[in-house]
Amino acid sequence: MVRIILAIVVIVLSGYSLVTQTLELMPYYVFFLGALLLVTGLAELQKDRKGFWGYMNIAISLFIFFASIGCPQETTLSGLFYLFKKSTLMFNKA
Repeated sequence: MVRIILAIVVIVLSGYSLVTQTLELMPYYVFFLGALLLVTGLAELQKDRKGFWGYMNIAISLFIFFASIGCPQETTLSGLFYLFKKSTLMFNKA
């Protein structure tokens, strides 16, 4: 049930961002995507399938949490897009 709710949240946020062509919501749906992968990895480990994909989902979710929370704005994709747009505007004024 939690996986379905998280998947719906990720799809709605990314669909809204795609339709409106804004990157303001990107950290939020990346965070929820990390939570979805964490829940999926924990569910795999609880099914006594202690294989590669359960641990891989948990490792990827930790990386996604680091990328969406721990990194400054300039290192995310939206921050890089903002810096690129700012630099092109600066060079076009000259």
